[in-house]
Amino acid sequence: MKRVVSIIVLALLLGGAAYYFSSKKPTGGAALSFLKLPPEFKIEIFAENLPGARMMHFDGLGNMWVSRTKSGAVSLLEIENGKVTHQSDVFRGLKNPHGIATDPQDPFNFYIAEEDKISKVRIYSEGTLEKIADLP
Repeated sequence: MKRVVSIIVLALLLGGAAYYFSSKKPTGGAALSFLKLPPEFKIEIFAENLPGARMMHFDGLGNMWVSRTKSGAVSLLEIENGKVTHQSDVFRGLKNPHGIATDPQDPFNFYIAEEDKISKVRIYSEGTLEKIADLP
């Protein structure tokens, strides 16, 4: 009996995965149409085109930084009045970036943890990434 249930569950998972990866997916507001919210609630897309987003961090200016591990990038989302006005990959060619943070004492010092190192850079400047530690 356990084996039959396991096979059925596996078949459902594989079938669902095949459908998910083969079907055309809705975008924008249509992608959220399946959510049911109480009348006093609202949901909307904040940002798009950030495949593989892993970590998000707001800086001292209220902008959001997003690490995208598989893309090897860290993106900046510039925000005004709660809306993204500009989006760009500020750091590219990174080795699986995951952790991101700013220094609480100096919020313009930005840290990026990659697979093999931690780097520091002064954001909103012409500075470049400087390795400050190797990771095992």
